Amino acid sequence: MKRRVVLLLLAAVAIAVSVDFVGEGRAADSAESSADLALGGPSVQALPADALPVDARPVAAVAPVRPIPRRWEGSWSSSLAGLFHGTLQTELPDPFPVGESFSCTATVRYAEDSLYHPGKYDIYRVEGRYDPEAKADATLVLTAAKGDQVLTFTGRLSAAGDTIEGRYSSKGPFDRGSFEARREP
Repeated sequence: MKRRVVLLLLAAVAIAVSVDFVGEGRAADSAESSADLALGGPSVQALPADALPVDARPVAAVAPVRPIPRRWEGSWSSSLAGLFHGTLQTELPDPFPVGESFSCTATVRYAEDSLYHPGKYDIYRVEGRYDPEAKADATLVLTAAKGDQVLTFTGRLSAAGDTIEGRYSSKGPFDRGSFEARREP
């Protein structure tokens, strides 16, 4: 790493100026003093970038876009038992890191009138992955586990990037249904 930094600094200086020592018999122009000529002083001129070895050429440093957490809220509803439903809240990265895993926390709450755990909520640690080239119905996959329960949410991000709609499945207890979530502005 240290060697690369030194090479980059040297390359930047070499591109800015190149030192061409004045040889004998060269007439002095008004920019160079006779003392410079007598001592073989420097004359500054540009050096083309392709004259440098590939390792010494400056590399444009592009800072990666760092995702920031954005709050998402939505609802879920069981397709097996219509009275199992509730809300969900989470913070997902914005923008989604394409093809890379990310982690977040999600709160899944059962509605007050839900037959199963009315008013109860659980906080899950979630692992996610976003792949816009994946199957049309599963560009975003979120997997949450707590105890014996494993929830898998598969959804599609809207073209505007502010809505996710999809399906979920649960093991321990078994369930499946649909969900939707909106990013808060």
